[in-house]
Amino acid sequence: MTSTRFQSLPVSGDEQARRIQFIRNAFERLEEEVGLEVYNCRETSTAITKLEEACMWFIKGVTHG
Repeated sequence: MTSTRFQSLPVSGDEQARRIQFIRNAFERLEEEVGLEVYNCRETSTAITKLEEACMWFIKGVTHG
């Protein structure tokens, strides 16, 4: 089976792993900081989902780039 864009790619090396961890840490800090300032509501939930999506795309950029 050939690799497709829908398959998860393994982390290839320490530099990629470092970049991915940096991205995850940045999004976790953002979630913590913003979470302290907003109400828990539908809009906040949607915003957090969008942050999760953005994090996923950044990590995909690291593994596919």
